[in-house]
Amino acid sequence: MKTVIFISKSNTTYFLFAFFMSMVVNAQIQKAFTPRYNESIKGDVTIIANNMISRTVTNNYDGEDGNHDFTDNVYVDIDNDSTTFNSSSANFTNPEPNLECLFLKKVYLYWAAADKEQDNGDENQPDWDYYDLKLMLPGESIYTTITADDIIYRGRDTHFSNDPFICFKDITASVLALTDVYGTYQVANVETKTGALQDHFDTRTGTSGGWQIVFVYESPELPSKNISLFDGYAHVTRDFNNFDIDFNGFQAIPVGAVNAKVVIGSLEGDRDLIGDKLQIKDVSNNFVDITAPQRNSNNFFNSRITVGNTNYTDRNPSSTNTLGFDAAVFQLDNNNNSIIANNQTSATLRLTSNQETYGLFLVGLSIDVWEPDLSPLPLTISSGNNPSNPGDIIGFNFDILNSGNDDAVNLTLSSTLPPQVTFSGLNSTQNGITYSYDNITNELIFYIEDGLANVGNQSLNIDFDLQINDECYFLEDNCDLSFGIQFIATYNGVENPIEQSTTSSSDVTFCNPIPYVININQPFVNWATAVGALDRTMDCADTEAFNAAQNLIPETDKCVFTLNKTSGAFIQDPDCPSAGTYTNTWSFTDACGVTIEEFVQTISITDEIPPTASNPVPNYVQCIADIPPIDIEIITDEADNCSIPTVVFINEVSDNNSCPETITRTYRVIDDCNNYIEVSHNIIINDDILPTASNPETTYIYSYNNLEPPNPEVVIDEADNCSIPTVAFVSETSNNSTCPETITRIYSVTDDCDNTINVTHIIIIEDDELPTASNPVPIVLQCIEDLPEPDVNVVTNAADNSSIPIVAFVSETSNNSTCPEIITRLYSVTDDCGNYIEVSHDIIINDETPPTASNPVTIYVQCIQEIPAPDINVVIDEFDNCSIPTVTYISEFSVNQDCLEIISRIYAITDDCGNSIEVIQDIYIEDTSAPTLVTDIEEDIILNCEEIPEIPLVEFTDNCSSDISIVFEEEEIEINEGNYEIIRTWLATDQCGNAVYTVQTLHVFTENESSTEVISVCIDEDSIDLSTYGSHPNGYWESDSLAVLNEMVFNPETVPIGEYMFTYTLNFNQCSIYREIIISVNDDCIEYKCIQSMFDVNISKLVTPNGDLKNETMKVAYTINPNVGKDEACDIKTTIKMFNRWGSKVFESDDYLNDWDGRSPVNAIGKSDKLPSGTYYYVVNLVNSGLKPIQGYILLGTEQ
Repeated sequence: MKTVIFISKSNTTYFLFAFFMSMVVNAQIQKAFTPRYNESIKGDVTIIANNMISRTVTNNYDGEDGNHDFTDNVYVDIDNDSTTFNSSSANFTNPEPNLECLFLKKVYLYWAAADKEQDNGDENQPDWDYYDLKLMLPGESIYTTITADDIIYRGRDTHFSNDPFICFKDITASVLALTDVYGTYQVANVETKTGALQDHFDTRTGTSGGWQIVFVYESPELPSKNISLFDGYAHVTRDFNNFDIDFNGFQAIPVGAVNAKVVIGSLEGDRDLIGDKLQIKDVSNNFVDITAPQRNSNNFFNSRITVGNTNYTDRNPSSTNTLGFDAAVFQLDNNNNSIIANNQTSATLRLTSNQETYGLFLVGLSIDVWEPDLSPLPLTISSGNNPSNPGDIIGFNFDILNSGNDDAVNLTLSSTLPPQVTFSGLNSTQNGITYSYDNITNELIFYIEDGLANVGNQSLNIDFDLQINDECYFLEDNCDLSFGIQFIATYNGVENPIEQSTTSSSDVTFCNPIPYVININQPFVNWATAVGALDRTMDCADTEAFNAAQNLIPETDKCVFTLNKTSGAFIQDPDCPSAGTYTNTWSFTDACGVTIEEFVQTISITDEIPPTASNPVPNYVQCIADIPPIDIEIITDEADNCSIPTVVFINEVSDNNSCPETITRTYRVIDDCNNYIEVSHNIIINDDILPTASNPETTYIYSYNNLEPPNPEVVIDEADNCSIPTVAFVSETSNNSTCPETITRIYSVTDDCDNTINVTHIIIIEDDELPTASNPVPIVLQCIEDLPEPDVNVVTNAADNSSIPIVAFVSETSNNSTCPEIITRLYSVTDDCGNYIEVSHDIIINDETPPTASNPVTIYVQCIQEIPAPDINVVIDEFDNCSIPTVTYISEFSVNQDCLEIISRIYAITDDCGNSIEVIQDIYIEDTSAPTLVTDIEEDIILNCEEIPEIPLVEFTDNCSSDISIVFEEEEIEINEGNYEIIRTWLATDQCGNAVYTVQTLHVFTENESSTEVISVCIDEDSIDLSTYGSHPNGYWESDSLAVLNEMVFNPETVPIGEYMFTYTLNFNQCSIYREIIISVNDDCIEYKCIQSMFDVNISKLVTPNGDLKNETMKVAYTINPNVGKDEACDIKTTIKMFNRWGSKVFESDDYLNDWDGRSPVNAIGKSDKLPSGTYYYVVNLVNSGLKPIQGYILLGTEQ
């Protein structure tokens, strides 16, 4: 039989799930178990797996030894690939080969190994990350490197035991993308320790490592199961065990055998060690050992990979002893429902051991559950045709049958109908079926009254109509002529209230529900406007008629479409380019993609109107030479109704006059169709522009004797635009002034048309000879303060040719130099006509007198380092006759002695003119201070049975010397037998002989030391590091409780309450130190709950108030936590709320006294005071108990 594998697309209902772990000691739960997957599906779970470390590289190992027995285990490596360091494979085959349909729901990959580092601290695989591996899926030939989605636990982080790690990767998407999910799954590069492995407690645990893939699958042909997978890490040993794992949130089937599967994944289980167990709580509330094929109840974790009843060997290599790696999926032996009963809602697994150590990282449970089932849900046509026409009405029919084991309530069938149809009405006549329809969203929902879909009822029939949209919908909006109708049924069970769903199908023989596909016959459309009805003829200038013709649109015989118009180009008449035709076409494509035949329109254009133009504006020119050439561009407004006209020259005529003369030119304007007019252009010649000339240059003379008569030739640049102008003398005038006198002469310039201008000639009579004088004799001064005021009398020989000149001070400037500075004063010498000269007088300022100053005060210092830097401020009485002198450091010299050194410094005092003197300051250097001790040493040391300390490295410092001489002496002085003193002396001397002594005395005694310290600690307080009480290399710790330590760390959380004594001994130098540490562990800090867990609460599951004194009332009993002290009061009060299957509250008590016998408040259910038989839901709250409210179901059997 062919089996189909595909991804499930249906909506999945999830069960509420709770997970709990309890244990005697919590410390070995290294990572709490949390749900990885929990869902109720029609399906089951299976695994494949293989180990990664064995006795040989490729061969099987089938011996009976444990992994701890070997020191030379090696990597399994089957792939001959240099890029991998280990590899193995396993084959996945169809777990349900007899089923038609199978879905892979989840595919989870785990890899785990003991990864304690090498003895030298190196990584086991330094070039590989443990959270990566290489994966090759069926049909693939190369590896893909993947990284863990979740590092569940890594022991290396705390150096725990054998440093296990657990990694997880969800590979569902990658597997479902395969063409065939069945075949070989090959894994490489799972990092693990090879050879031997000693854990951090120095126990030879042995190497281990492998990988495991969990497959969750489903099929509509399988019964419903609740599948739960948890991962974490629990390290189970003979000292730390009894870890409980609780599964709840399901309800087993009400009748018949309850089937359940268990999934495990574990490290470190040995083949040759016993005592490791997996237990489950039975219906009698007792834990019983689980046995499985190939797994003894007293050696359950025994280095095997098992599937079902046999060793799983469809793998390479296929060792039956996987040396510390366990993986299994097996059927729980639930004979006569002795472990999991009908209607049971929880199960508890326990991990325990009395000898063997193992580390569980994966546990799962698959169990039959109670739920309704409406699949398959067929949808068929009850009336109408398929294919259909637009506007048709089609009748549809549902046939609903509950094939599950629980009644279906709150049943609805809903669908968002495709846009091609609308709901037309419900035809079913059966009572209890209603509907709602939203014509905006097209959502249709049918509501089925509770009771119509019970188990055992006849099938329920729903008949309804859908109407297909009209033709215009498919032609205009959407021509999707094939579409599917599909509904989703959602419902709850009475006993299992979790919501479920089923999808309708048009053919229930298919694995996947498929929609009912409706096909529509395609509609068509034609033109309603007759051929030629839109043709038009018009003049080329009639734009209104043209636009009206262009705006005409043809019409279709149905619906409304957006027409695609193609406007044709203008086709000219070869004899009249302005005339011709336009051809326009229309088409459209409907929503179905059909393009209609084009509709054609012809527009005819004619031209018989002549062009237009105006006479050009007359031209006015000055001269005959200015007449422009003949130019047709002079016509600027030629126009035509349909084309651009052409202008041509015809002739030219003159009136033969002068000043002015008129010339007339004629032009013709012709359009493209030879229609024309003529226009005239006048040109008028008239000179009215004045001639031009410049004023002659001004003439300068010294007297009237030099004045010449008027002469027109002084005008030299006369000109005219049209003719040669004439120059003539007009007049002469004087301004009658002196120094100077001005004479003005006027000349006229006239052209042939009597246009005239005047020009002016200026003649100036003036004296411009300068007076004379010599520069004054220079003077020399010492300082600027000696400079005299300006004095015109320094100019002694001023003279002029015609008058006595006047001397005046003009300005004073400096050359801005110093030593000497030259100041120049200017004086002016001016005659009566303002003619003048300037003379200069130089004054030289030059200081030649040196400044004065005294030698600075002598300085005395200890060290050469204390000598101050040169400082010009030591010279305090510098002085100069003209300026403030400057002090500068010149140099220094020494007498070159050792311990009495004299340094002489020379400073220069300089004035602004460089006149300078020198002064000397003496500095005396003499060291008189001894060295100083830098090292902090004890002057007196008392040693009781202790080693003589090393001679300390003593350092001194000196105020001046860097070279200090240190002389050490040591002397031993006996006090009495076994006791003595050591005297250590250091003499430090500097380079100048200054010295100091330092003395240290060691008082040596011999005696033994012992102490006892009691530490009281609560179980939730911080750990105690015993190495802080003694960690000398020669010391050692002794105790009967060393096994509870983790690298000398005592953790009160991991040990039972009581006292633990540890002794530390250290022998040296004939002395001994004894330290006794007593750690008292208590639980004084813990506030215990009055009721330890829900397992200490017992609630009735059945009430039958029939008078037989059995199960007469609902009992709520509990056991008080024995850890609660006698002085602690547990004031526990019971409250209860009871609900029927529809969620209505039927009973409530705030102080319940175990007296409910099925009675209800008055009028709660009809008029009866007793509730009808059935299953009821309760919420019990034990106030002050420390527990959360408890929820559950109880069966009530009453007689009405």
